Amino acid sequence: MNPKDFIEQLKDYADVADASYAMLHYIDENEIFDIDDDEFKADIPAFELQGRWVYADGIKLGYKIKEEHIDKSELAKQLFDDKKIKLEQPTAYALAIEARFSQDIKIKNPSKDKPEPINNKIQNLIHRPKEDLDTTKQTLLVATTKEKQDSDSDLTFHLSPRTKYFTSRFEILHHQPNTSISGYSHTLFKDHLAKDSKDTYILVFRGTEIRGTELFKDAILTDGSIALGIAIPQIISLVKFKNEVLETIKKDIGDSNYQLNIIGHSLGGHLAQSFCICHKKESIHKLYTYNAPGFGGILASAINIFLRVMRLIFKLLVRGVQYLLNLVGLRGKVIHKCIKTCNPNDTLQNYIEYADTLKQEVGAKEIDTLGINAKELSKAHTTIEVHHIETIKKPLPTEESFSREARQTLESSISLISDLGYKYGLNIKDKLDYKNTQRLHLLYIGELETSYLATSHFLESILQITYFYHYLLQSPTNQTKTQLNQNIEKALDYLNSYSKLLMELVYGNKLIRNPKTIKTDNDKNYLSVYQQEILYMFIHNDKRMAQEYYYNFNEESEMIQMEDIAEKVCLEQLNKNETKNIFLLLLALGIYTKIIDKNDMENLLKAS
Repeated sequence: MNPKDFIEQLKDYADVADASYAMLHYIDENEIFDIDDDEFKADIPAFELQGRWVYADGIKLGYKIKEEHIDKSELAKQLFDDKKIKLEQPTAYALAIEARFSQDIKIKNPSKDKPEPINNKIQNLIHRPKEDLDTTKQTLLVATTKEKQDSDSDLTFHLSPRTKYFTSRFEILHHQPNTSISGYSHTLFKDHLAKDSKDTYILVFRGTEIRGTELFKDAILTDGSIALGIAIPQIISLVKFKNEVLETIKKDIGDSNYQLNIIGHSLGGHLAQSFCICHKKESIHKLYTYNAPGFGGILASAINIFLRVMRLIFKLLVRGVQYLLNLVGLRGKVIHKCIKTCNPNDTLQNYIEYADTLKQEVGAKEIDTLGINAKELSKAHTTIEVHHIETIKKPLPTEESFSREARQTLESSISLISDLGYKYGLNIKDKLDYKNTQRLHLLYIGELETSYLATSHFLESILQITYFYHYLLQSPTNQTKTQLNQNIEKALDYLNSYSKLLMELVYGNKLIRNPKTIKTDNDKNYLSVYQQEILYMFIHNDKRMAQEYYYNFNEESEMIQMEDIAEKVCLEQLNKNETKNIFLLLLALGIYTKIIDKNDMENLLKAS
């Protein structure tokens, strides 16, 4: 796979991983609630009466309701007949994805005093009058387009381009909602725009959720067991449910011969690797993980950290560097923190009993097969195309040097989650010699958030940087650069270095019209400022602004409202929460960025 195609798939599958966290069960299920309980809470000032989800329509592809959906889906027909939904309004699928994709966007709900973040809660897209407990009186706040939003005073939000692209392309074939105890969940997608037929079916495992009871199930129970070596309870759930997924695929394609791409972020990436171990390899085409732990837990990580540090210590001794003691102290603290953070406590008893029950349901033979396959893990021999994506605070120097060795040691060891254990398809040398390879991919995201350690594990920064790299590689000029069309590892090294340079220029006030300090602005980062500057020049080009531009969502075409874009740019309202959608906008407008590097400057000087 060439670098351009890889970066595009890297972005697409980061979207898939992000979508796995959405409340997808609400496509088929309405919310169960007690009207008497609502009446009781309505009289208590401390409680907020939230909207109730009663719009399950069973539509698994597309962002707006059409007549064909009413004809094919019994759920949609019933809702339509009951006048709870109407044609051209967003599907439940689109609303679930929008609640996730735009979770940090603040919207105005008439039932709230001020705009609040959507927060991946689909109920926040519903207005339910405080004085009326009847759910038939509540309304959805979301339109499919900005134009429709402006034409209806009851609508305060509209679907994002990213949601429309996604729901128009990826069809849900099967979704396993969170299991009651372990919290396990997976989703099977069909990619209707796959360039290769082998990439058509995508199985994604949801990672750790950080809200409500799911936090206890995922972060404490399952992630605690990963720290010891492997997420056994969720993996038993995986084995239990995998046959149901495989039957769905066979039914859809009408053939037992199929290919799957397996995706996961964090805990989901750990489960994705587990699936590759417990399923036949010939049916798996690709594996993509994002900041995922491997197998072997804290012990394997401690050994890796120790070996990295000892290798660096040897070189430090040879060079006579006096920084040795401080470095050893730093590594010791990292190992100590890993052990202290990941050591489980006695509250796992109920969880272990549940795991034993599932083990009996699955069968000892299948569990034994899983164990045998796991022994082959460290050999890194596999026919599966493997891509492990990890985030780094600073780009690694491209030339072999002591500086590169130092960054390899530091970057890999501060990534406490993704550095846990050994990853599927990577051997011990890959762990120690930390760098971009054909299977391990490092993304520089260090300056996208104010706190790297607090945010680097999550998908948001990964999504922003992959959208940026995808945008850069759509430029025909950039595609001809030698560094961007040789191989994946050199392309990523080059893009990471370019991103770091862009960050330095923006934060150094070298590329912006009104120099000011933006580094401490929580609503912006260097990518959002960079986009603001590009669009500022565009909207002041009368010739370009006079043209018509369109988004193309699979078979749907939608005109871009340039006056709305111009208003937001003039008021400097672009922020980091809209970065991904703005990159989609730039591509729709035909605006590209040409990378000018050292070689280009030298050639320009020679030509002059």
